[in-house]
Amino acid sequence: MKIKETYQHTLKFGNLLSTAGEPIVDNRIELFEKKYDIILTEEFKYILKLNNGFSLGGGIYGLGEEFGGGSLEKMYELMHQHFQDFIPKRVVPFSSDGAGNCYCLYLDIKQTETCPILFYQQDYDYENFNEIEVCNASLAEWIDEVCIGWTLQDYDYDGNSKSDIFYRLKHLFKKEK
Repeated sequence: MKIKETYQHTLKFGNLLSTAGEPIVDNRIELFEKKYDIILTEEFKYILKLNNGFSLGGGIYGLGEEFGGGSLEKMYELMHQHFQDFIPKRVVPFSSDGAGNCYCLYLDIKQTETCPILFYQQDYDYENFNEIEVCNASLAEWIDEVCIGWTLQDYDYDGNSKSDIFYRLKHLFKKEK
């Protein structure tokens, strides 16, 4: 499964990687699925079972009461209360971009390992559900792009800012050798 390789890559960031919670070893995932009559993908369950969410240039909501209003459950309920006639129940918001928009799993009962990732813009007036952008083919691809790729634009694996003048000078002289 590609998600295992992708997750291992996130671990290279050390102190930049922030885990949201303890690994899930109980039945919270199954209870969430049963409560909302959905089946999460294997790759998403894999992440929840390892860390119960994380943050790295983008984050994944954790599952459980300890996350309060920022939990996977609360975000799912909020989206479906406000857009119940528009958003199918198999759309699960799992991350925010910090500007009120969200990334969502677009679950499909035929495909249980991976699913497309949607980017829902809260300030856009969609005519219909099909206008919502599919931004990535899978969660692993989303983590590669958003969490890893965007972080590497600004930081190295040790958390050093690439915009820092000393960082840029140090790497400029390395290139000349």
